[in-house]
Amino acid sequence: MRTQVLALPLALAVSLVACRRDRGGASLTPAPLPVQVRDQAEWSARMNRIQREAFPEIEVAVHDIVAKHRFPSLVAGLLVDGQLVWWRGYGVRDLEDGGEVDVHTVYRIASVTKTFTAMALLILRDQGKINLDAPAEQFIPELARVPQPTQDGGPITVRQLITHTSGLPRVGNLDYTTPRTGGVTRRELLQALEGIQLQSAPGAEHHYSNLGYALLGLIVEQAAGMPYYAFVNESILGPLGMQSARWNAEEVQGDQLATPYAYRKGGYEETHHWPMGEALAMGGLYASLDDMARYLSFQMTVWPPGARPDKPPLRNASVRESHRLAGWQLPVQGTGMGWGVTPPRSAAGPVIFHVGSTAAYVADVFFLPEKRYGVIALSNCGRADQVTEVGKAISRIVQRF
Repeated sequence: MRTQVLALPLALAVSLVACRRDRGGASLTPAPLPVQVRDQAEWSARMNRIQREAFPEIEVAVHDIVAKHRFPSLVAGLLVDGQLVWWRGYGVRDLEDGGEVDVHTVYRIASVTKTFTAMALLILRDQGKINLDAPAEQFIPELARVPQPTQDGGPITVRQLITHTSGLPRVGNLDYTTPRTGGVTRRELLQALEGIQLQSAPGAEHHYSNLGYALLGLIVEQAAGMPYYAFVNESILGPLGMQSARWNAEEVQGDQLATPYAYRKGGYEETHHWPMGEALAMGGLYASLDDMARYLSFQMTVWPPGARPDKPPLRNASVRESHRLAGWQLPVQGTGMGWGVTPPRSAAGPVIFHVGSTAAYVADVFFLPEKRYGVIALSNCGRADQVTEVGKAISRIVQRF
């Protein structure tokens, strides 16, 4: 693995983000799961206006953000009514070897994986294989030995793990970032519970927990009767046609993988992939923009109710359930089932979102049900606050239409 710092001068950054027509624009492939448009004339008029007025603004805004932060690479896409109507690839897959960035370039989506984990549990719930309100210690006995901060707390439930209200700390004793061969083992994951303290009584407060979602992967495995990743592959990735999605960097096909970079000393240094092993459920999935557009299309086209018939991998009512507030409400946002939820504060309505970040990758995925658009941004730079500027810029522009 190369370890030298690769500074990216502004002039080079600008040249890299000057996209050719074949590296962006309208979707190269038809939307895999298009919404049933009730008024074709209204939809066409809206899309004509977005293409004519919004696309040029989006081009300039995203170009400027990428040039300012000098990302090694980034790919961004806009969905309207479930269709990928605009995308752009910026930079190169590898700062030494080059490689164009397109809808099939693969990035780790990090904690956005949690939305897949929650979806897997909803599928199992609907199949009658798990009760989300059951004590999680029925599947993970080690949880029963975690001391309660109060005498009236009650056992941690599966639902509380999903909604980050279990009281478990963010990481605890779990180490999933240190370079190693093989990744986190099941034994190490369970040992991470030893000696920890709950941040609050179960169900009382919100504490975002990677550890909790890693444990959910073990629960999926037991309820499904197969490894977590195998169940997600069979029940979600396959039905949605997410053909580039993988659980290990080594499995990414050909030269599709974007090299992981960390920002250090004024430049970018190639870094390692976090070895998550048995902790995949909290943030291990790799996917392309094409994959994530298929996933987001499925999520957003359940709104409004009746917009489409039920289809695999999950019935519409359960998908909408995952988008509603289900956990503790914070001042500006709350938690659904895997998703973050920003309650409606304006005519734009609620925002359903998740951001994922490792030392080397960032994924920003969100949609606005009432405005009927969604945004995806994927990068291999590891600076979440900068990558999320892209999605915010696109959203500010498109929500006017």
